[in-house]
Amino acid sequence: VPIIHEHGGTVNCFMGDGIMASFGVPQALPDPCAAAFDAGRAMLDYLRNLNIELAQKGEPPLEIGVGLHVGEGVAGHIGAATRHDYSVIGDVVNVASRLEGVTKEVGYHLVCSRAVVDRLTDRAELVALGARPIKGHSAVEIFGYDRIEPPAGTPKTL
Repeated sequence: VPIIHEHGGTVNCFMGDGIMASFGVPQALPDPCAAAFDAGRAMLDYLRNLNIELAQKGEPPLEIGVGLHVGEGVAGHIGAATRHDYSVIGDVVNVASRLEGVTKEVGYHLVCSRAVVDRLTDRAELVALGARPIKGHSAVEIFGYDRIEPPAGTPKTL
């Protein structure tokens, strides 16, 4: 959460073991895609350091997946008069969630859409992964960042 806030993001909600965050609403940002991508990278860096500490204590490592997409949605207090939250809804949220869901399948900790990549100035570390079918949506061209390394001792397949 502090990393999201440091990059100008808003935590919209916690969903089980996940976090939904938005960048650019309600606070306007000069470059929301870069802010979201930088936050994702910072979260992965933090996790690497945390996993070193966990390993030293003999505890298993933690893994996360990050999905990034950009587009139009509806932002505001959503719900009923007796129960509402500030949130963002729309296809943009659904696609971002689906992209997070494919991180393990494609083997990258962070997956973003072409729409995000087109707005980034620094694309050097992104790997094109092609178009992927997304549940409830047409195929989305995706890119990966930070390859997931198999656990030590895992046989490599060719």
